[in-house]
Amino acid sequence: MKVLKKILIVLVILIALPLIIALFVNGEYAVVRDVTINKPKPEVFDYIKYLRNQDNFSVWNQMDPNMKKGLTGTDGEVGAVASWESDVDSVGKGEQEIIKIADGERIDFELRFKEPFESTDYAYFTTEAVGDNQTRVQWGFNGKMPYPMNLMMLFMNMEEMLAPDLERGLANLKVVMEKMPSTPAVDITEMEVESKPILYINEKAKFDMAEISQKISGAYGEIGALMSVAKVEMTDAPMAITNEFSMENMTWDFDCAIVAQLPEGTEVSGRIQSGMTYAGKVVKAVHIGPYQTSMNTYQAIEKYMKEKGLEQNGRSWEEYIDDPMKVKPEELRTNIYYPVK
Repeated sequence: MKVLKKILIVLVILIALPLIIALFVNGEYAVVRDVTINKPKPEVFDYIKYLRNQDNFSVWNQMDPNMKKGLTGTDGEVGAVASWESDVDSVGKGEQEIIKIADGERIDFELRFKEPFESTDYAYFTTEAVGDNQTRVQWGFNGKMPYPMNLMMLFMNMEEMLAPDLERGLANLKVVMEKMPSTPAVDITEMEVESKPILYINEKAKFDMAEISQKISGAYGEIGALMSVAKVEMTDAPMAITNEFSMENMTWDFDCAIVAQLPEGTEVSGRIQSGMTYAGKVVKAVHIGPYQTSMNTYQAIEKYMKEKGLEQNGRSWEEYIDDPMKVKPEELRTNIYYPVK
């Protein structure tokens, strides 16, 4: 009995000792790294505030090319949530939410990990101008491991675990941003437009430039063939009219349209439909450069509308002024219109 009693005492001590030690272990951690980017502060901040742009520089976002990603809310604004799900254990499942923005200064995120373990941590970006064309970016992570799990902090060095990936991510961000052409000032105007007759085909595509180009060129080819038979010509720039752009699924539902009117009595069959464009007040901007950089112009329009108190009043659309087969990508002109009220 005495032996059994001693064994029980030893077991109690072995169980209790870690719990007692955990009472004195600091479960909080904070890791931060920075980089200086040769770009103006507003340009840098306007890039890093969008969750989707982390795919271009974050080491964690690039660990599994097959991970499922989603985005809800308005990206770049408080309440936007980016989610991920991967079969790779080191990636797992979770979501990141923008919880606070000090415009031009700081963005705060809440990270909610769900698999392979559950925890809530926090991250942030700050930007600081250190010259006319230089910006210091800080990327930090902080969190707190609850009792008694904080005992693990004795065996984990968060600095060693996180700092290398933060440094690599910031290095990637520097390369990505410094390769990007400086965003020119966007000329935005308010105007009235008249309705135009169009022939169009509805398409859906992933937000991938190769797939979008293939869809658009195929649709224009079908419409062009009908126009050739009907002996009618295009009377204005070709268009793409947005029905829905899903940030959550990264898909675009749009109508490929050519401004033309068929002779009366001409039958339209198959995928081709006829209709009329929007008439009324619009906000217009001219995007100059490759199509894949047009998001900057869209963001400028949305910012303008927000500042002016304008509400979108219908489907936005693009007009392709230049032929990409004849004009350099950096010189391509695209008119972007938002119906407003």
